[in-house]
Amino acid sequence: MNPIRLLASKSRRLPLAALGLAVMAAAVGMAGCASSLPFRYYTLLDTAPPPHNGANPPVLISVQAPTVPSQVARPQLVLTEGAGQIAIREQERWSQPLAAELQQALSQDLTRVLPAVDVARSAHAASTPVYLVGLDVQRFETTAHNGVTLDVVWSVTNSRGGVPVVCRAVQHQTPVGLVTETPLPDYAALVNAQRQALWQVSQRIAATIRAEQDNQSAPCP
Repeated sequence: MNPIRLLASKSRRLPLAALGLAVMAAAVGMAGCASSLPFRYYTLLDTAPPPHNGANPPVLISVQAPTVPSQVARPQLVLTEGAGQIAIREQERWSQPLAAELQQALSQDLTRVLPAVDVARSAHAASTPVYLVGLDVQRFETTAHNGVTLDVVWSVTNSRGGVPVVCRAVQHQTPVGLVTETPLPDYAALVNAQRQALWQVSQRIAATIRAEQDNQSAPCP
């Protein structure tokens, strides 16, 4: 039975002070139950071991800290719901700030596919070109049963000069095995869809860096 309703039914038999203490105790008990729910943590990083990329010298890149919309730049996962509403899932959390998740996942993707070395925080020879990668996340929308939409403006700039390449990419990704009849979202599947959307953006950025390496024009792929 609802503890508040039970207390209300007994209110005629309890003195006022005792009733107040009982209501407080019931509220504390319910809060304790809510706070005891476990947190689950998610990451956009690929935990699989990196592939062997041969003996070719890697490209030097520097993935900059991305910008992220303030409504999703929070520890909790945020779902977009109907009628202009969002739901902040208190128990479902990022392992680190979302901007750091995106920066590290993009760096991981590029280092694997090019291959490359991210020297954003490392010393390197000034004579070696470094490709600066910028990411402006304009939309990072996740819905419980309709998948993920990632809308970004990204850029590649050669440290030796030249005109930066600035492009926009909009990726929609549906989780694998999505079951729309399930009342509760599959958060792990949604995060994996977010990862796959970012991977598609990474492929475009990698193609631009390869074109820059070959001294070719690099229109937005």
